[in-house]
Amino acid sequence: MANDCIDAITPWNEPLSAKYIRSFAYHTVRNRLPVTLTQVIDHLSRNKEDIAQSHGEAAREEIKDVIAHLSKLKNEMQTNKPLEPFHANEADKQVWNDFLENSSIALGRPLLWFADVWLYIECYLYRRIREAFALTKLLNDYDPFRVQKEDAFTGSLNAISVVGSHLFNLCSLEGPLDAQKYLMQFMKLSLWGNRCDLSISGGKDIAQVNDPLEMISQLDNLILVNDLPKVLDVLRQEISPRPVVIDIIFDNAGYELFTDLCLAHLLMKLKLTDIIRFHGKKVPWFISDVMKHDFNWLMNELSKQTGPLQELHKEWSNFLSRGQWVMHDEFFWTSPYSYDCMEKTDQALYNSFKDSKLLIFKGDLNYRKLVGDMNWPHTEDFTTALRGFTPAPLVSLRTIKADVVVGLCPGQAEEVAKADEDWLLTGKYAVISCFTANKRNVCKGV
Repeated sequence: MANDCIDAITPWNEPLSAKYIRSFAYHTVRNRLPVTLTQVIDHLSRNKEDIAQSHGEAAREEIKDVIAHLSKLKNEMQTNKPLEPFHANEADKQVWNDFLENSSIALGRPLLWFADVWLYIECYLYRRIREAFALTKLLNDYDPFRVQKEDAFTGSLNAISVVGSHLFNLCSLEGPLDAQKYLMQFMKLSLWGNRCDLSISGGKDIAQVNDPLEMISQLDNLILVNDLPKVLDVLRQEISPRPVVIDIIFDNAGYELFTDLCLAHLLMKLKLTDIIRFHGKKVPWFISDVMKHDFNWLMNELSKQTGPLQELHKEWSNFLSRGQWVMHDEFFWTSPYSYDCMEKTDQALYNSFKDSKLLIFKGDLNYRKLVGDMNWPHTEDFTTALRGFTPAPLVSLRTIKADVVVGLCPGQAEEVAKADEDWLLTGKYAVISCFTANKRNVCKGV
C-alpha cells in the first residue's frame, strides 16, 4: 500500500481512485485484484497437465513464464510500483504505451497503482494479464477465465430454459404482440442478468438459478433510475431510409449474454430494427466479459439443447448467416479510455454509432466508462455525466457494482443508504439511464 493514501472517502467530482482509503477503488486494488491474479496463477498450476496436452508439451515452460509474469505483476501492484509499458507485439500495444507515456508527461511522474484513476488501473491489470499470455507462442490464445465463464452458463441452464421457452412461445403466437409489455420485460431480463458478474464475485459461481420471470416482477423498486419509457419512445420512432441498426455493447458471458440475445430477438420480431451489431472484447477482460469465442461457444451449446432452445439456435443462426446479426470485437473496448474519448481515439467506431437507432450499453464497466468514473454527485444529470459522448440515443442497463451513480432524485441516495449501506457495491440495485436529444429528465420525487 502507498504511504500517501488518504484516509477519506472520494470527494465529489473527483475521479475514483485507490488513493482514498474509504473507497471501493482502494478495496479493489488492495484486496480484490490481487485475488484475481492469485486465482489465475492457481488455475494454471492446477491445470498444467491438461494445458500441456492440449497446447503441446513445450507449453509447460510457458506456463512457468506466465506465472512468473503474473507474480511479478502482483508484487508491482501491492508495492505501488509504476505501471510498466507493454512489449508483446499486439495490435493495441502502441495505444496503451502512448497512453501511459502521455499520462506520465501530464502528471510529471509515472502512473501508480494507488495514486491514479481506478478505471485506468483496473483496465491496465487485465491488459497485463493478457500480456503474460501474448508473450508466449503456444498459449497466445489462452483465456484463463474461459472455464469459469462456461461453468456460469451451464449452471444457469434451468433459468436459460425458462427465458428461452418464454421467448419462443411469444414469437410463435399469431397476431401482434403487446410491444410495450414485452419490451419492458426483456429489457429488465437483460438488466438483471447483469448481476451475474464474475469479476465482482471474485470468480465464484454466480449462476442464475431462480425463475427469472418471477424474479424481475419483484425487483422494480430496486431500479433507482428507470428511463424505460424514454427507451420505448426511441424504439418506436420510424427511421428512414432503412436498414435500421441497433448496437448492443455486451458485458458478461453466460446467462447475461443469453438474455441480451433474447432481447435482440424480440427487437427483430417486433420489426424495430433490421440489423443488430453486437460488440464484445478482443481479449479476456474483467473475468466474465464476452469475447467472440464466448458468443460462438454459447451458440454451439444451444445447438445441443432440445425444444425451444434448439429452435432459438436455428433462428439466431439464420440472423447471423443473413447478416442481420453481426458480432464485432473492436480493440477500443479494452483500451484505457472512457467513452468521451472515443471520437478522438477511434473515430471510425464513433462515426459508425451515428447511424444507430439506439446504443444499448450493458453493465457496470460500460457505465463507468460512459460517465468517466468520476465521483459525480448522485443527483447529477446523466447527460452532463456523458461529457459529450452523444453519437446516438443510448441507454445503460446496469446493476450497480461501483461507487458511482447519477440521475437520482434529491434525497434518494440517502434513503437507500439508510436501508443498505453497501447499496453501491453489490449489484442489488440497478439503473436504466437513457440519453436522447430531447429534453433532460425531470425528477418527480423519490
